[in-house]
Amino acid sequence: MVSWLEARQLKGLNLFGASLVFLTCLFLTALAFYAVQHDHQTALHHRYEDISHTSQTMVQKRVNDILAVVQSVAGLFNASEKVTQQEFDRFVDPFLNRYAQAIQALEWVPAVRREEKTLFYANGRLAHPHRQNFGIWQKSAAGVRERVTPRAIYYPVFYVTPYLGNEEAWGFDLGSNPIRRAALEKARDYGVPVTSKRIHLVQEQGNQHGFLITYPVYEGGVIPPTQAQRRAQIKGFVLGVFRVGDFIANALAKRITDDVDHLLEDITEPREATFLTWLINSKPMVEAPRHWSMRDTLLPTSKTERNIVVADRLWRLSSKPKPELFRGTAKLAWVILVMGSLGTMAIALFLASLLRSQGHLRKEKLFSEKLIHTSFDGIVAFDIDCRITVWNPFMESFLHIRQSACLGKKLQSIPWSWNGFDVGEICAEILAGESIYLDDLPYGVDQDKDVRIFDIYGSRLTNAEGMTIGGLLRFHDETRKLKSREQLRQERDLTRRYLEIAGTIILVLDTDFNISLINRKGCEVLGYERNELLGMNWIQQITPADQQEEIHQLRAQLLKGEALSLRYHEDEVVTKQGERRLVAWHNRLMTNDMGEVTGLLASGEDITEKRKVQERLMESEARFRKMASAAQDAIIEVDEMDRILYWNRSAERMFGHQKEQVFGRQMHRLISPARFHPIIDKALAHFRDTGHGNAINRTTELMAIHRDGHEFPVEVSLAAIPHGDDEGHVRWHAVGVVRDLTERKKSEERENYASFQSGVAEMSISILHNIGNAIMSIMHRAETIEVKSDELQQTATLLGRVNDGAKKRLDQGQSADLVLSALLSALQELGDQLSSMAQESFKQHAEKIRTGVGHISEIIQIHQDSSRYIVVSQFNLNELFQDAVIIQSDVLEKYGVKITHRVSQEMQEVHLPRSQMLQMMINLIKNSREAIIEHARYGADYPGLIELTAKPLKQGWMEITISDNGCGITAELLPQIFRFGVSTKSRGTGYGLHSIANFVQSVDGQIVAHSDGPGEGALFTIRLPQVYQLSTEQSGEQPEDLSAGE
Repeated sequence: MVSWLEARQLKGLNLFGASLVFLTCLFLTALAFYAVQHDHQTALHHRYEDISHTSQTMVQKRVNDILAVVQSVAGLFNASEKVTQQEFDRFVDPFLNRYAQAIQALEWVPAVRREEKTLFYANGRLAHPHRQNFGIWQKSAAGVRERVTPRAIYYPVFYVTPYLGNEEAWGFDLGSNPIRRAALEKARDYGVPVTSKRIHLVQEQGNQHGFLITYPVYEGGVIPPTQAQRRAQIKGFVLGVFRVGDFIANALAKRITDDVDHLLEDITEPREATFLTWLINSKPMVEAPRHWSMRDTLLPTSKTERNIVVADRLWRLSSKPKPELFRGTAKLAWVILVMGSLGTMAIALFLASLLRSQGHLRKEKLFSEKLIHTSFDGIVAFDIDCRITVWNPFMESFLHIRQSACLGKKLQSIPWSWNGFDVGEICAEILAGESIYLDDLPYGVDQDKDVRIFDIYGSRLTNAEGMTIGGLLRFHDETRKLKSREQLRQERDLTRRYLEIAGTIILVLDTDFNISLINRKGCEVLGYERNELLGMNWIQQITPADQQEEIHQLRAQLLKGEALSLRYHEDEVVTKQGERRLVAWHNRLMTNDMGEVTGLLASGEDITEKRKVQERLMESEARFRKMASAAQDAIIEVDEMDRILYWNRSAERMFGHQKEQVFGRQMHRLISPARFHPIIDKALAHFRDTGHGNAINRTTELMAIHRDGHEFPVEVSLAAIPHGDDEGHVRWHAVGVVRDLTERKKSEERENYASFQSGVAEMSISILHNIGNAIMSIMHRAETIEVKSDELQQTATLLGRVNDGAKKRLDQGQSADLVLSALLSALQELGDQLSSMAQESFKQHAEKIRTGVGHISEIIQIHQDSSRYIVVSQFNLNELFQDAVIIQSDVLEKYGVKITHRVSQEMQEVHLPRSQMLQMMINLIKNSREAIIEHARYGADYPGLIELTAKPLKQGWMEITISDNGCGITAELLPQIFRFGVSTKSRGTGYGLHSIANFVQSVDGQIVAHSDGPGEGALFTIRLPQVYQLSTEQSGEQPEDLSAGE
């Protein structure tokens, strides 16, 4: 290019050619710079895309981690019946150490129903003895902490970790805030984690926004299937508390936040996005940015938006690179730019100088125009001829005259509606150098038909040399200010009327403790007229003389701002009649704009009579507790929900539970056997509604459970006590006196057992005597059969000799016919003898023996009926089935008989005589096995099968069945199958089924047998009570008679 210029100079370079060369060089330089820079910016843009994607991934991962933390803490409450503060702290400490910068606090929020509020306060004081003033509170509309208002259910913060920095949240009722309550109710109804909308945390010291993640916990540790059940069984919530700015800053790496700015918004509601935080240089901002411009980047699209799922809400994370990220330029581009720009530097400097001066003028003009157009006041500027040069938008809305219709016109031509407002005179005064001010000037009506009040300011405009070039009028609307002042006056009057009808004393004292305001109630309590009290010194004339020094000290602390004890205190006052009254005061300091104390605002309640009643109640309660502590019997009080309210020392010794461990727990779930719970629950429901029951005002013997698990008998006397609540409803409490009957029962059992042993001895002598007589007869018949057996043996020997004689005769050559005839004659004689022996000897003796055995059986049966002694115990029915099968397993395997048993999961534990039950199952299995073997003996070739089942019935009964594929039972034999001596087997005695039927009847049960006939198997069905009580009627109605369907 230089060589070309030199060549052109030799030829005579004109101005046009020089300009063309200059522009060509500038174009080529710019083109080369742009190409290199574009490649560089493209690479930077890809880097920014990676950073943006990484940011969203890191935030979503942190959100998922926090959700897992909250769910883990909820799992602690699902797995434990009760979680203490120490257990809660130990469990959540690892999470807080790991996410210390992200998590503000982890909290446990129980669901406290109105009737549980008093118990909750008691548990709270026990759980947090080192913390004072425990209670449920809420924030008023003014943001002031106050006592919670009554509602059906409360959601107070009970456990909060870490406590330091979050102590302000302790006891706060989340149900008092609509946003927090909506999140809790949604989590409760759907059983899922829920994220709240943007909130301001009660423990927030700065200005960051916050949010909550709540996870529901239900009774029993599982989520109920229906919404109604979930509402009824809600136990509480695990809460994660977070500051949005800290949470996002901690989730993003510092390298990412240094290169990119982030804007986080909640877009769950589709109509508008809710600002959460704005992260600049790793610092969270509390206000939304006014603009989100991308003009300072070289790429056309540099802003990215990605969605973050936070439980049930959707957030949007918008990322924008900082200008520094794209301002970097490739080194090669700089080299090209510098080398190509040397030839244009001089011209660029000259043009820059001109543009700079023009730019300053343009900025000043734009700033002035923007200031005028954005002002909330009306601004009118005019020149020295009073012609309008500026008419801002406020003036258009004020006079409803457009700017285009006013510019260039004189002020006098505008239709002003103020009376006595001479525009021409005002314009002349302003141009003469005078400043004007007109206040509270009413102007016509606007479009809303309201009178508007204005203040008008006027001043002169001059140029740089100080010459007048025009004037300026500013119209300031005072309408809202004056309306607010009138509204404040009306509210002040309304407040005074409220004070007059208030049921408590309202008092205002100045810094000298002089009365400056007191309402009607205060005058009534003190006995003065209002004009007598106003200006009176409270300490000198209302405070008792012995307490005046203490009040003087409190006043001195008040003036220093240290009187924290004045917030609530109880003091005596002296009435005009000289009577001393006790008043409970709630106080608040009054300060001015400078923070200086100007007085004291107090509300008081006369509690003189209430305190006297409380003292009498406390004395009465103290006497009762002393008597209860000295009683040898256990004394227990429960509320209408069966929760323990009182537990004396004898109850601790009797049941093994300390009173601190039982308060608030359900008494019958704690000390009653599980088999009685359905009956108790039904009785409690009736008592809760009526205050009556079968056990009320009666003495009843029951079974109880000690802490170590053993059962023991007790005698219980119950009484019902009505209690009224704040709403006038009657709630029934029960007080019971419990006496341990263990020693008495042991004494009675020893006496019964001694009597039983005496009866056994006497019965044994009788049995042995009667059975001995029957056995002697049987032995005699057996000896006779033995003699006959010897005769049979002799006959057999004789038959052998006949055979030998026949052979000898044949050998001697006698005729075969003669030998056969002699042999037949001998056999005929032997047959007659055998027939006579069978008819006269064996058959008669067998009948006699059978009669003797029947007699022995009758003897045993008679004595069994008079000597039955049953021991009832609680056992697992499935384990008893297994024991019976194991006892028979060897014989079952020997004959290839398969056996199965199944017990319903709803019924495992029963209360029956275990020994007799086991013998019954053994006999049933043995009977089925023998029936299967008998069937196989007659040709059955399929494998034997025995099935045992047990299932529960209504009213506390159960049904046991045993079926087999054995020889079956004939229709004629079926009605007599349980009689002694009746059996379907060739070798059976019938005693097993007979003894089973006797046992079933002894426990008030039923047994029936069914069979479709020989070879079709048999089914035995037994119905027994699940809980058998000796010498008492069964708790449930007996099922319908089994025999009715047979």
